[in-house]
Amino acid sequence: MKTASALALAGLLAIVPPASAAHRDGEVVTYGADCGASGCRAGGTSIDIKGADGRDYSIPVARSPYVLADGTIVIYPGESLVFEIPGGDTPGTPHLLADGASAGPGAATLTLNYSVRDTMMELNISNGFDKSLKLDAYLGSPRGDSWSLHYTSSCTVLPHIFDMESWPAPLGPIFISNIRYLPAGGTTMTCD
Repeated sequence: MKTASALALAGLLAIVPPASAAHRDGEVVTYGADCGASGCRAGGTSIDIKGADGRDYSIPVARSPYVLADGTIVIYPGESLVFEIPGGDTPGTPHLLADGASAGPGAATLTLNYSVRDTMMELNISNGFDKSLKLDAYLGSPRGDSWSLHYTSSCTVLPHIFDMESWPAPLGPIFISNIRYLPAGGTTMTCD
C-alpha cells in the first residue's frame, strides 16, 4: 500500500489561506504528548482507502489529541465527533463531547463527520449556533511523524444547517481552525 502524498493533493491546493489564518500553508505540525481537556484518540492504527487511481492507500493514525493547544480540531477519516464551543462575542475553544452529552448553557455544538465514499473524502459540518460560521480547513499529508498542512477552501456553515465539503482523493486528517462568526446578516453561502 502507498501512503497518500502531498503530490496527490497539489491540484486541490491552489488556494491561499486568509490573512487571519491560524496556520500557514505548508506548515508542519507535530503532536505533543499533552492531549488537553479533549483527550486523545488511541492511535496505533491505519485507515485503508482506495484512491481514484485505483491504488490502495494507508493513512497512519497516531496517538493524537482531538483538539491541539491552539484550539485547532483534528479529525481523521471515519471519525464522527461532536464539539461543544462556548458562545460569546467570538466562538471559544472547542471541547470534545462524550457520546450523548449536550452543550452547556451559552454554548453550541459543532458536529463533524469525516467519511470515505467510494474514492471521495467527505466532511459534513453541522452548525448549532444561531449565527453563520466560517472556518479554516487544512488537509494533512504525512511527513515522517508529522503532518504538512495544505489550505483548502471551505464554505460558510449557515445557522442550524449542515455543510458538506468533499475532495476527490485519499486524504489524511483535516485540521480545522480559526472558527469564527460571520458579521450579522452573513447568510450568503460563500466558499473560499
